[in-house]
Amino acid sequence: MKRMSADEAAEIIQHDQMVAFSGFTPAGFA
Repeated sequence: MKRMSADEAAEIIQHDQMVAFSGFTPAGFA
């Protein structure tokens, strides 16, 4: 597993959260 930058990790986390919430985003989440 290659190491990734914080920005890359954030993009993956945000994508996974959007999928998990099925498009729902909590208040304050951009």
